[in-house]
Amino acid sequence: MKNTHFKWLLAFCLGAHSSFLFAQNNYFQWSDIASIVLQEEDFSEETFLYELLEEIYENPVDINNANIEKLSIIPFLSLSQIEDILDYVKKNGEMKTLGELQLIESLDYNTRILLSYFVCAGERNLRTEGPGSLNILFRQGKQKLILKGEIPLYSRSGFNYHTTEELENYPNRAYLGNKYPHSLRYSFNWKDRIRFGINAGKDAGETFFKGSAPWYDYCSAYLSIDGFSKLRHLTVGNLKAAFGQGLVINTAFGFGKQMALSSIDRQNSGFRPHSSNSETGYFTGIGATFAFGRISISAMASYTFRDATLKDEMVSSFKTDGYHRTPLELSKKHNTTETTGLIHAGWSWNSNQIGFTLLFDRYDRIILQHRTNIFWNASADWSLRWNRFTFLGEAAITGLGGCAAINVIKYRIYGRNGLSLILRHYSPDYVAFNGKSFSEKGLSNESGAFLGAITRFAKFDLSIYCDLFLFSEHSYRASDSSGGFDTQIQLTSSELNSADKIECRYRFKNRGYDSNDLGCLASRNTGRLKMSWEHRFTPFISLKSLFNFTHSYFPDTGFEKGLSLSESFSFNTANGKISGSVTTGIFHTDSGNVSVSIYENGLLYDYNFITLSGSGTRNSFVIKYNILPSLFVTLKCGSTIYFDREAISSSQQKIDSFHKEDISLQLQVKF
Repeated sequence: MKNTHFKWLLAFCLGAHSSFLFAQNNYFQWSDIASIVLQEEDFSEETFLYELLEEIYENPVDINNANIEKLSIIPFLSLSQIEDILDYVKKNGEMKTLGELQLIESLDYNTRILLSYFVCAGERNLRTEGPGSLNILFRQGKQKLILKGEIPLYSRSGFNYHTTEELENYPNRAYLGNKYPHSLRYSFNWKDRIRFGINAGKDAGETFFKGSAPWYDYCSAYLSIDGFSKLRHLTVGNLKAAFGQGLVINTAFGFGKQMALSSIDRQNSGFRPHSSNSETGYFTGIGATFAFGRISISAMASYTFRDATLKDEMVSSFKTDGYHRTPLELSKKHNTTETTGLIHAGWSWNSNQIGFTLLFDRYDRIILQHRTNIFWNASADWSLRWNRFTFLGEAAITGLGGCAAINVIKYRIYGRNGLSLILRHYSPDYVAFNGKSFSEKGLSNESGAFLGAITRFAKFDLSIYCDLFLFSEHSYRASDSSGGFDTQIQLTSSELNSADKIECRYRFKNRGYDSNDLGCLASRNTGRLKMSWEHRFTPFISLKSLFNFTHSYFPDTGFEKGLSLSESFSFNTANGKISGSVTTGIFHTDSGNVSVSIYENGLLYDYNFITLSGSGTRNSFVIKYNILPSLFVTLKCGSTIYFDREAISSSQQKIDSFHKEDISLQLQVKF
């Protein structure tokens, strides 16, 4: 009884403190949180990860009923932090408030701040209770509909008038549809246990209710069920899958080198619905995970249409841009099928786990490069903890004789601070079409060693890494074996609640490429400096400055440089009904080799680092208006003006002007 009274008293005290500690939920905008978690060039699938963060933000994880799989979807949490959270709840019972996160040693101040946006506590949610009836299900569930449309205030060559004779000789000069892209997204969520949704989209130039497209060019649907008896998870429809370190299968997101410093010690955790408008990186079928005590069994069966470029009726390459605007592009749409079967078995005990994965892939066409249409992969993955050390990795083989292995050793000092060593070897004949793991360029023909560290001093976080890599055979733009190194140092202010946030990062990469001038391999040296400063004048007004400088040297092109400077002014009203931002920036680069980026806020599910080259200015304006608590309208206007050209782009994408403007409108309804 005394312990119960003490826990309630402690929860009250921490709750009172957390009312201030987590008051930044009104202090930060969603775009602020996204820019903290995500970083330019940090993820191989930035769009998917941004959508994942938004999904968790809209439907926070119940920390009192979470398991390792649920918490693993939060990308900035390390495995040790996840296990410490679960261990705290197991030993102390349900958290009454998020203030209790302060009692978990491995969660530093910044992590607790960020975590408050993606988890909830204090509300009991019995996992054994079902919805009872469809009427109750829909009454208790959260539904969301998002409609988006864009109006380009310019015309590309593909939309211009072309004569009948011209199209008979060059049928791919004209786009088949109009220039207005639009999309819709519908989602339903009942207590994060039953979810389903529909996503559909049309790109500029694609047909709509015309020809071979009776509706949208792209349409996706899914149904997801979690936490019913032995059924841990079930997804039907379009889904993503990831297990181990991704050597066999990973269609979710891949860690960049910066994020690997803090979160590489996580194992991928199964199936998730494909809830985005991305037209690649998913399977169509059914995936399920069953739990039997410490043992879990996952299985998937899918039949997925793929876009491919054919040569002599064999697949020479897979098409992944999702565009179907011309007869040629349309002929590549869904012209190849992939039949996939997967099974994964895992066993966990204490803070350790091991797993085994077997994947079978069959295409209805021969893959030209490999002269076969049948592929299989098998792997073993592990995660073992000893004191402050974590050892994890995966070893895989393929039916074509190749092998791949990745080993990670992480030493945790405190919170996210620690040391990470990553050793990898992917043989040239290793093939995993749906795999994705830590690498410089992919899961084939690569060996490397990565060493990094994160530490904190004063009010700053310091991270540094160095990655050495080697390609034993020829690779892209290198006709012989080559290699190089990639190193980065980053300094960021650690006090997220302070009025000023500072970040400074410098990245230098050396890699060998073929030099036409020298007639042999030569090193391309590229450095990228990024400095940003954000000052929040009030909880509702802030100004962010961003400076980028890029330099590169290669014998064929000589020394090149690029720079950009942008200012972003953000605002929101005290009642939260109106928010927005204005961004303006200038840029100048010698070529596309030294392109620079300008960050600007966008629409929901649009995370914008605009990459630019040449000389000019980029400006944008975004405003969001909450008409009703459940009705939101967002408007964005953007303009890019070039000083060094009279036309933009080329071929069908050519714009006969030195500037381009566009308007985007998004309507979001919650019910």
